[in-house]
Amino acid sequence: MRPFGQRVGLSPEAAERPEPGQIDVPILTSSAEDRARAQALAQGRHLARQQDWAELGALIRAADSARALTPGGASVAELLAAGAREDAVSAACAAVGRSDADAASRPISDLRDELDALSLDHGVALVVVRAHLDLGAAWLRQAADRRIGRAGFHTHFNAARKLLDAFDPVEADAASLAAARCAVLPGTRGAAARVIDDYDDLIDLDPRCARHLSALGRDMMPDRFGSHAALHEAACRSAARTADIWGMGGYVWTCLDAIAADPSCVGALDPALFVEGLHDILATRPDQAVVNRLAALTGFTLACGPDAPPAHRAIATSFCWIVTDHLREVHPRVWAAAPSPVATAAPADGPETGAARALSSIGRLFADDLAAGRSVRAGPEGWTYA
Repeated sequence: MRPFGQRVGLSPEAAERPEPGQIDVPILTSSAEDRARAQALAQGRHLARQQDWAELGALIRAADSARALTPGGASVAELLAAGAREDAVSAACAAVGRSDADAASRPISDLRDELDALSLDHGVALVVVRAHLDLGAAWLRQAADRRIGRAGFHTHFNAARKLLDAFDPVEADAASLAAARCAVLPGTRGAAARVIDDYDDLIDLDPRCARHLSALGRDMMPDRFGSHAALHEAACRSAARTADIWGMGGYVWTCLDAIAADPSCVGALDPALFVEGLHDILATRPDQAVVNRLAALTGFTLACGPDAPPAHRAIATSFCWIVTDHLREVHPRVWAAAPSPVATAAPADGPETGAARALSSIGRLFADDLAAGRSVRAGPEGWTYA
């Protein structure tokens, strides 16, 4: 085994028709992030099925107060709430598919009854609010009649907003409620005038949760409340607000969901700030779940040729150092969830597709070595040639 980057000459005979090299990198079908998410979802689902709403509310409040995150940065409070509402939302969405408004509302009404019995426990309130938001989005997405879909959307977003009005997220020290208040903005009249203030409150409450920064960036896109220029401005503000935690990483986090929705927005970003932010994120949170997410962004979603715009190329070329300096294992589900660079591409269908995406992207990075017969291997200390 030789250190990564060291080369040896090939004999003329071997150079003529070398056997292709191989990529040897651990592929984790279940990562620490996968297990943490599954555990929180299962716990929320179990307590809801046991009708133990008091315990569930206490767990959500405790996770919220602790700002508990999974290794990849997901809110544990939000995952508990997602598991708890899963059955109700599934039944409600099935009724939406049948255009049965009464049957769709019934499971959410049952959740609200549990909340009322607990005197507006804000942990259980999060479950009900998010269920309303899920169902409102389902009406908009699934209803055969567009007018009925819009009406269902507004009914449930209004119900979520009314319930949120009973709480002060700052006073309750509840970042999850502040996040829900931002999530309800698409159904709120005059939302454009308050979107920045609402996100400022959220980010101040929970600056370590990068998902909040990404949600802000998504809402700054032209199809929501902003523009590509507004996205850059929001990313700069986020970087300044969270510099003590993320360095310039706040700039990157703010842009991630926006890039996923429309990769062309990269042209409005500052590539130097973005690359600096990538370095700062991986210095702050080197967990492999985060590494895989950034590798999938730069090596798959933003994969490009030499004719791509300079800003796009500058960010995409970060894939090289992200892999060689940080990537030690492949998380297929992260790669499967990464948006395709081809707008018409079908959604990924599971871990097998994710693994194929990762290996293909890594293969392009090491194409010359592999073609010359050199295999590459990822280990705890880095990449080496075999």
